[in-house]
Amino acid sequence: MKRFLDVLLRPALVPVWVLVIAFAILVPGLGGPGLWEPQELAVADAVLAKADRDAKPAPTPPAAVADADLCRKQAPDDRGARTLTDRLAATAAVEIDGTDGGLRLPFALLAVLCVVATAGIALRLGGPRAGLIAGGVCLSFPILVLEARQLTSDIGTPTAAALLIYAAVAFGRPARGAGRLALDLAIASAAAALGAYLGWLAGGALLGLLVPIGAIALAGGLGLRPLTGPRATDEPLVTAADVVAIAASLAAVGLIAWLAKDIYSLKPPTPGTRELLGKSIIPSDCWSTALGGLWKVDDDVGKTFDSVFEQIGYGTFPWGILALVALFGLATADDRRLRTAGHLTLAWSAIAWLATQLWHRKVGYAAWAGFPAMAVAIGVWLDGIFAARARADQDEAGDPGELVPALAGVLLLAAATTLAIDVAAFPDRLVSLLVGGDPIKFPAGTRWLGIPLKAWVFVIGIGTALAVVLGTWCWRPATADRRSRAMRALGRYGLAGATASSLAVALFWVYGWHAPLSARLSSKQVFTQYRELRADGDTLGIMGDMGNAPRYYADGPYDKLATREALMSYLAKPTRVFALAPAAELCAIHRAAAGKRYFVLDDTNPRTLLLSNREDGGADHNPLATTVLRTEPPGIGARPKSPIVYDEKIELVGWTIPKQAAFGSTIEVTLYFKVREAVGGSWKIFEHFDGMGQRFQGDHDPIAGRCATSYWQKGDYIVDTTTVETGGLGMAAGSYDIRIGFFTGSNPNWKNMTVSQAPAGKKDSNNRVLIDTIQLE
Repeated sequence: MKRFLDVLLRPALVPVWVLVIAFAILVPGLGGPGLWEPQELAVADAVLAKADRDAKPAPTPPAAVADADLCRKQAPDDRGARTLTDRLAATAAVEIDGTDGGLRLPFALLAVLCVVATAGIALRLGGPRAGLIAGGVCLSFPILVLEARQLTSDIGTPTAAALLIYAAVAFGRPARGAGRLALDLAIASAAAALGAYLGWLAGGALLGLLVPIGAIALAGGLGLRPLTGPRATDEPLVTAADVVAIAASLAAVGLIAWLAKDIYSLKPPTPGTRELLGKSIIPSDCWSTALGGLWKVDDDVGKTFDSVFEQIGYGTFPWGILALVALFGLATADDRRLRTAGHLTLAWSAIAWLATQLWHRKVGYAAWAGFPAMAVAIGVWLDGIFAARARADQDEAGDPGELVPALAGVLLLAAATTLAIDVAAFPDRLVSLLVGGDPIKFPAGTRWLGIPLKAWVFVIGIGTALAVVLGTWCWRPATADRRSRAMRALGRYGLAGATASSLAVALFWVYGWHAPLSARLSSKQVFTQYRELRADGDTLGIMGDMGNAPRYYADGPYDKLATREALMSYLAKPTRVFALAPAAELCAIHRAAAGKRYFVLDDTNPRTLLLSNREDGGADHNPLATTVLRTEPPGIGARPKSPIVYDEKIELVGWTIPKQAAFGSTIEVTLYFKVREAVGGSWKIFEHFDGMGQRFQGDHDPIAGRCATSYWQKGDYIVDTTTVETGGLGMAAGSYDIRIGFFTGSNPNWKNMTVSQAPAGKKDSNNRVLIDTIQLE
């Protein structure tokens, strides 16, 4: 084992191991998952549209206008900053291929480079073990994995920062020996040149260059250390690190001046504005070449100064909270080497946060690019803990300083639990990490290996945190009593296991998170099913706008179906046909079919369904075949003692609900309705479980959103089944009342449908009806 570790931790081999591992995790299988729609597909569409334009003869350009007379409100065609994503996708489409895997390959390779550069920084600041840990932790961040495998990526910005900071650390701590020094300087020079180039194209002067250069300058004391004299008698007045800090400070000042000149103007004094030299400082409100964006006059007040913290928490889950402890622990350490690492990583992550927050308020959305700093801090900090334990075993330092790590483990457990619960409650935020807000809706019911994705996130967070807790609380020095050997083993292998498990976490984000979500958020799976089922002579029709998805995935011609009537006529053909239709149209299609058979051969995509007039070779997955009926369904578990009727239109005839359940489990609730009269508008169903002064609930669209109440007709029987999560760790054991009703709107402006009939004492003032109870254990 010792020989293996000696080989593994050879400084020259650490970057190689990290490169191999990162490549093996991030690159294989890039072409499997489809492009997420519409966000990723829009990037691919723009690339292909530009390629089509470039293939045509260029039109005669308009007469030139002097730049001084222009105030562009949109990005010019010849812009350089913030264009790396488009450039990479366009290059991949032309030089590699236009497949999903080909378009994503450059982003995956940049992510691999980001991980290697991050490990290289930790290697130089902490040592080989720190480099391996930092590389693994960086690889396990969901923000890195998603940026490696999606076209909405900003991966060039963190990669550029890691390269520039690696170069600064290498220049500031040159190797000894002529041969090693020459190689070191060559690698550092290449990293600096590539980092500057990528930084400009990916993030512009602010996000791409000022963040890493400013961090180098700030961590180096702005190059002012020589003014205070040498720190040791054998140290020169001006060191290589001081030269790097001075150069970075001058470059940062230049970048700030360029940005200020590009995004602000000095105008005659205007009331209510800031002034300089008797002039008002006014945002230009024009496209900024330096920025790579338009600096708006008015702030986006919805982006508060803590809005990026949510992005950081989700993007670095589950390690994020430990990174905060590591950052401040290193910055205040007694060891000068650790303190230097702390100053650099703290400045890097803080300036990245500030720049991203300013961008959100004044320009638009951008992904926070400071996560490599967190990985470096964790790697160096944990390496310091392992080193302190080794010294304690040798009785070189009696106290290995385990109090802070122990408290950090508990803090990580609490934070990971809280964030895992947040992810379960607001999964759209994690799914939409690269585009901001929550425009990409988490597809309900998505699973991996038969287990819900939300549950996997909880297991990963709690599992990593518990391993860190065991590793920090249970460790004992080798000189301790023999009865403590078991505790020592838990402490020794717990912390090592937590760091090693980062690779398993990275694999989960690749294959357990991104791949299953892609099957639901991309139409690729639907087209794949069509290609597998079609035979010679079969045709395909498409209703609705699917963008360029048919161009990527249809593998042949197709017919455009402009209306629902055209779709029904298409399905009525005597030969076999396939049709793709919006999932939201299913209920209307079901009504238009008027009893004629049609088949839903694929319903895995929440936006698009694969229909056919024959079932040959497939299976019917039409949810309405068993949920919208004209006769009362069998299997109703319980019925009310007297009718429960909402607005004289919908009658609740029964339900099937378990009588007891465990905390944190998922229960299935089925409600049976009879439609007395046509229902106007679209209403949602609420299911409130109240007890012990607490509530969990199962509000949802009827029939999983497949058939809105506006389509329900008199005489229909509706079978609505949904799953409800029975709360979390904070729920108290006991009996919970179940109240059911319909509502529309959103908090605080919702409206409940009036209850027109209910058993005595079961209706409350909020038009909710008590139907049953469930025991939580």
